Amino acid sequence: MRIFVLGVVAVGTIIGSTACGSDEAATGVLADVKKRGALRVATDPAYPPQSSRDTNGVWTGFDIDTARGLAKQLDVTAEFVTPSLGEVFDGGWDKRWDISVGSVAITSERQAFLKFSDPYYYVPAYYAVKSGSSITTIADLNGKSICVADGTTYQ
Repeated sequence: MRIFVLGVVAVGTIIGSTACGSDEAATGVLADVKKRGALRVATDPAYPPQSSRDTNGVWTGFDIDTARGLAKQLDVTAEFVTPSLGEVFDGGWDKRWDISVGSVAITSERQAFLKFSDPYYYVPAYYAVKSGSSITTIADLNGKSICVADGTTYQ
């Protein structure tokens, strides 16, 4: 099997909590976090090494470390919740969480309703073809049918 790099997707792992993305609303969220003494963080534990739970149920991963570091800077604790990605993208925040951490590709469509942090890692996209295939470049895919995961950035 041959694998080709298709492109590189910037991944921002902290998403601002307001559907409108306004600085005023973000200031209100910060005040709520400080008053509560906890930063509620939405994440999905199914993505090690970014975010997962160990055999004892303890949250672990570099996105978890990032969220805990942010909470520490705010002098609050981090509490983790697990909404679906659809809830995050569909505005299901409703004050159930303050930020979301996870591997989310930054797209202009998503930036219209979410505030992203600066990305701190990049993920290349690949395509694979059977050995011996006549497809050797991205241009060779022109006019071909391909399969992608539904609802992903690559769709």
